[in-house]
Amino acid sequence: SVCLGESIQLEATPANGTWSGTGVSSGGLFDSSVQGAGSFEVTYTVTDGNSCDGSDSATVTVNVLPEPVAEDASVCLGATVQLEASPEGGTWSGTGVSSTGLFDTTGLSDDTYEVTYTTTDDNSCVGETTAMVTINPLPIAEIGGVLEICSGSSTTLKADYESSNVYVWNTGATTSGITVDTAGDYTVTVTNTYGCTAEATVTVIVNDSPTVEAEDASVCLGESIQLEATPANGTWSGTGVSSGGLFDSSVQGAGSFEVTYTVTDGNSCDGSDSATVTVNVLPEPVAEDASVCLGATVQLEASPEGGTWSGTGVSSTGLFDTTGLSDDTYEVTYTTTDDNSCVGETTAMVTINPLPIAEIGGVLEICSGSSTTLKADYESSNVYVWNTGATTSGITVDTAGDYTVTVTNTYGCTAEATVTVIVNDSPTVEAEDASVCLGESIQLEATPANGTWSGTGVSSDGLFDSSVQGA
Repeated sequence: SVCLGESIQLEATPANGTWSGTGVSSGGLFDSSVQGAGSFEVTYTVTDGNSCDGSDSATVTVNVLPEPVAEDASVCLGATVQLEASPEGGTWSGTGVSSTGLFDTTGLSDDTYEVTYTTTDDNSCVGETTAMVTINPLPIAEIGGVLEICSGSSTTLKADYESSNVYVWNTGATTSGITVDTAGDYTVTVTNTYGCTAEATVTVIVNDSPTVEAEDASVCLGESIQLEATPANGTWSGTGVSSGGLFDSSVQGAGSFEVTYTVTDGNSCDGSDSATVTVNVLPEPVAEDASVCLGATVQLEASPEGGTWSGTGVSSTGLFDTTGLSDDTYEVTYTTTDDNSCVGETTAMVTINPLPIAEIGGVLEICSGSSTTLKADYESSNVYVWNTGATTSGITVDTAGDYTVTVTNTYGCTAEATVTVIVNDSPTVEAEDASVCLGESIQLEATPANGTWSGTGVSSDGLFDSSVQGA
């Protein structure tokens, strides 16, 4: 017997005979492919030395080959698959397959591979068939995104997207991307249209953000203030504040303003806190202008009370003293500090008015029985009042005593001058009568001595010459 498609050398004795029949050569080589399957009779003839022939027939059975059936298969890259075929008990061969039919994709790429299944039947005929094993690609399961975040923030984890894939996360989400804010392991399982799955896992770390404290502050309008916060080396932001924390109140004006202090730590986590900066208006004191007469003092007035005065001629409490100053206008400053320690100031003009001239002229020593006129320096707009009651610039007096004039000018400033008038008693004099003959002279006599004579015919020393007047 022979398997279809094979040849067989027929055996016979004695040797050196000749075969004949369909499919057999004279030498006895039977080719089963000539006849196909079935039973075929062939003849073997031997001629001996006597030229006598002897022959015998033999039956050659051509057995059909077994026809195994092997199933095509598909497998995901990286996996194995047990190939199926019938009848069982055959042997597998080809790339990636073991003799028992375990197809292993290790080392292979996604492609289609042909493998062979061979079986041997009871006639020792071998049949084989092929199967196509398709290695399907795995989906891409790479997760992108920030894996280290700060508390209070989130990150979006994204698997490589393919519209036909199915995504399942260990959170239960079925989208290609998820947003998370909790530390832990996040796994996505991706299944493609071939039913192949790939898995990727990332670990999300949540770092604590730094704890930040920014202090509220208040500042007076027009001033700057350095804001305070902990920890150091953060950055300030907001209207009116520099990154270093210098707040300039002139940028915003009065009011309450929110600024933010942000600190970034070694994990690039930001912590921030807000502070309120109150810009207080400056107090607006009111100071009254004043006038004062030269040589006097005046208490300056302002509100609110409790401020401090400064400037030429004024004490801190507001007493303006003209001593050492001239008649002029002086600017002084009044400064107050409110409950917010804000300082406001204003100015006042203090006018020092000149004094009138109060000088008295005239003879201050007279003789009894005579008078003198006392005159104050005259200015038409001035008002003059004497201690005698007179209201003229000059008065005539004949009595000894002190005479005082008070002069008031148009500014209401007064000046005073006093003089003392002395009235001297006249001496008691006795002059003796005398007689003389015409033509003679006579020395007149009087007491006390050393007086002066006067009259017709008499010299100052009392020599009377009668010839001047006659009898």
